[in-house]
Amino acid sequence: MLHVFLQTDEPYSQLLTQALPKLQSRYAVSVMQHWVSEPDDSAVPEREKLKAYSQIDAKRLAVEYGLVFPAPLDKSSISETSLQEAHQLRKKWGHYLSGVIYYEGEWYWGIDRLHHLESRLNDLGLSTQAQSLELHKAKPLFFTPQYQPVAHVPEGTAIDFYFSFRSPYSAISAAQIFKWA
Repeated sequence: MLHVFLQTDEPYSQLLTQALPKLQSRYAVSVMQHWVSEPDDSAVPEREKLKAYSQIDAKRLAVEYGLVFPAPLDKSSISETSLQEAHQLRKKWGHYLSGVIYYEGEWYWGIDRLHHLESRLNDLGLSTQAQSLELHKAKPLFFTPQYQPVAHVPEGTAIDFYFSFRSPYSAISAAQIFKWA
């Protein structure tokens, strides 16, 4: 079960809702959508900057993946009670944003990171497509080339690393960054 946390007026959610049918057509997974309200202020200290950048980023991602932006979502059937319940569930599971997918203990934020989820679903044998003989897995729907490994980094290359004590991504990446340093 993919648990998808969406916010009607949030750009990444607008893109993710378009990606979900494609994921469901490719993988044997069910989807449960959880509509949430804006994240708490403590999770988004620069809310206006995030909103402004999200608009720019979503436009770029929509072009990259052949999606429509903006794509307003209908919120007429979403109750305040269901918003609060979904917000509490998202918080309980350890996240604070929208436009995210939770699958068996792991979070996937944004369509440009869906290839990580697709890789996991392929490894679990959940692809409904013919498997590639070369890779033994289906080619991802949402391939993101900028995340490919760098073959060689010259000695002495500077790394600017902006660590955030609030971000789980900083904790995950810190060990690798320190190995490179």
